[in-house]
Amino acid sequence: MAHEDLHAPRERLSDGTVASHQAITSLMEELEAIDWYRQRADDCDDPAL
Repeated sequence: MAHEDLHAPRERLSDGTVASHQAITSLMEELEAIDWYRQRADDCDDPAL
């Protein structure tokens, strides 16, 4: 995914900045998964599922 890439050279970034970037990227991935699952649930015709 495009948002996983750092926008500056790694060696110029602090460990805290890189850790924050990783956390933000992870959160974005989880929110995207929630969106996909919700869409799949809405699209499902079987109420038991």
